[in-house]
Amino acid sequence: MENGSIHGGEDEEYKTFLALHSPALKAAGIPPLYWKTLHYKLSNEVFDAGEVFGIMRVEQEGDDEGDDVEDENVHSRSNPGAEVSHKVIVTREDGLQACDPASPLQSRSQSLVTMWDIITVFTMWDIITLVTMWNIITLVTMWDITALVTMWDIITVFTMWDIITLVTMWNIITLVTMWNIITLVTMWNIITLVTMWDIITLFHMWYIITLVTIVYLVDHAWTYRVESARQQLLEIPGLLGRMASLMGLSFHGEAPDPDIVEQVLDNMWKFNQTYQLSQGSAEEKVPVWYIMDEFGSQVQHSSQPSCCMAPLFHAPQQIAYSVLWPLQDLGHGDEVTRDYTYGEADSLTILQENKEQLPVECPAHSVPEGSVLKVYSEMKQVLEHLKHPRFQFTEHEDEADILWKYTHIRDYRKLSEERPHVLLNQYPCETVLTTKDCLASVARRAGQGQGPRWLPRTFNLQTELPQFIRHYQKRQERGEDNHWICKPWNLARGLDTHITNNLDYIIRQRESTPKVVCKYLEDPVLFDREEVGLVKFDIRYMVLLRSVKPLRLYAYNVFWLRFANRSFSLDHFDDYQKHFTVMNYAEGVQLKQVHYDEFIPLFEKQYPQYPWKMVEDGQQVSSDRENRQTVTEDLNTLYGVSAAGEIFKSFAELFQAATSRPAPYGVCAYPSSRAIYAIDLMLKWEHTGGEERVMQPQILEVNFNPDCHRACLYHPSFYDHMFQTLFLDQAEQCPVTQIA
Repeated sequence: MENGSIHGGEDEEYKTFLALHSPALKAAGIPPLYWKTLHYKLSNEVFDAGEVFGIMRVEQEGDDEGDDVEDENVHSRSNPGAEVSHKVIVTREDGLQACDPASPLQSRSQSLVTMWDIITVFTMWDIITLVTMWNIITLVTMWDITALVTMWDIITVFTMWDIITLVTMWNIITLVTMWNIITLVTMWNIITLVTMWDIITLFHMWYIITLVTIVYLVDHAWTYRVESARQQLLEIPGLLGRMASLMGLSFHGEAPDPDIVEQVLDNMWKFNQTYQLSQGSAEEKVPVWYIMDEFGSQVQHSSQPSCCMAPLFHAPQQIAYSVLWPLQDLGHGDEVTRDYTYGEADSLTILQENKEQLPVECPAHSVPEGSVLKVYSEMKQVLEHLKHPRFQFTEHEDEADILWKYTHIRDYRKLSEERPHVLLNQYPCETVLTTKDCLASVARRAGQGQGPRWLPRTFNLQTELPQFIRHYQKRQERGEDNHWICKPWNLARGLDTHITNNLDYIIRQRESTPKVVCKYLEDPVLFDREEVGLVKFDIRYMVLLRSVKPLRLYAYNVFWLRFANRSFSLDHFDDYQKHFTVMNYAEGVQLKQVHYDEFIPLFEKQYPQYPWKMVEDGQQVSSDRENRQTVTEDLNTLYGVSAAGEIFKSFAELFQAATSRPAPYGVCAYPSSRAIYAIDLMLKWEHTGGEERVMQPQILEVNFNPDCHRACLYHPSFYDHMFQTLFLDQAEQCPVTQIA
């Protein structure tokens, strides 16, 4: 049974179970010793935890309790922030015996020791039997000698015939007696063997029964994704009442109460657990959240847990359960606790995911004037829209002058050694910009460690949780807004993104995908949509990185806008169309399209103090950097801090910080690399004192290989402009602005 195998013939159902679930069982850390039992219980829907465990109500203790109780509470506590009112204990009289996962044969070893003791006892009995037999034979022999002596005396009285008759009879009696003794010993040995077999059989049965009863299934009361939680509470009969009861909230009546719904949504993060499917689309891989049933939800946290719990998705039923197994022997009345951080990924492991091979040093390659460059690309947008005569497509990667790839290049070393002249559309170590955790770390270089004005305050939940909690609590004490947004390191489109001011909610995000937590913009610059009202919007700029040393950075003069569909307010953060702007991937929602040259006059009409177009035009007209800076400063003097001027300034500062250190701590200065990035940003109001306020850009993320569908749709020459600027150094012929 150890290592997940079956002794004897391995049945096909179990083989199928292992084929489907082995990766999940290993990922969950469930010892192989229990896999066979899990298969049996899942297949037969055996929920026997109630036969072994019970829920006990805990009376609240006063402050005058002894030190022993206080010390125990250091290691065992309820869900974070909740008062302990119940706990799970062992109710079976003989308790619960744990098997060491590191030594699956522990129980069987104990069995063998016991069996050896039994065999030893019976062997000793055989020895005693043999000794007894020897003693009997000895006594018989001695009796024979005595008989012979006695017979010598009789010789003088009886005839020889009588003597022979007596001796013959005595021998017959002796042989019969010995045969009887041998028969009895043989029978005893047979009884001994039968008894030993019965003991072995009984012990084997005990071993199986023990295994079956030390791993348990826990049902889930509610499984959901965050965006549908409110709707399910309102629409699924009985769900709201059950959740309110499980969380200890007062609820009366049948009809959903909006106030109770809000309380459940707020309190559920004290009970939530999560798992993630390993297959499917990006949307299907978004973490699923669940709340265990009334039994599982009362198992409290401990830094020294007595049991372990992990989720397991049962593919045939398409249902997830939690699996519970003991880590130590538990007696009657002992508490069942678990470690809430079980299964959390090691942050040091996560940080080692970048496996790029850095290039060797090589000279910059110049493109001969008038030459035609062969381009290899698998990207449909490039193949359909790159029309410039200086570029020609090839289907053979090994003959290309330019590789414009959709996937990340990993082995730059090989390219630099074998084909240093081949130009690329990405840089080694550009992930310092394109992953949100690294982006925040790099940006701090521009803000003397605290972060620049153009990036929301950001913490890495995997490595900076204590610092974040301290910062959160200080803001709470000062009465400042404390809404935060949790984002995965490397996902876009608002997937698995959460907005809340609930600290429990934020901490729980560590248990799903690696995330950063950023200060949510509580006072964003809004855009007045006539049909909706004041809504959030964000702006996407394309920036072109021509080289790292020296730093040459351009911004495309066309930008793109995305709008929320509902008026903004600091509530209902699960309302996607109120708080998010990415609508082009969602089904059944309106996608508001406003072109940049239509947006600018509308924006300036709403905010006449901030002349967006004048600043951009001023930077475009002035080719000299010093003149551009003078124009910007003059306009800032007239109108305060201008939006576009601050936007380009923030881009320049970001890339200066990202290229200020050598790889892998900064973008690698590989002379054959070029790249375009999409920078998404918002504007927020920043108060400078008194009644004065300014628009401050807030960079949200930097995207590698962005979706350029809209760019190509409205500007068919988009890729011509990109390639001319990056590979032919013809920026002056393209609608781009050099910003660094």
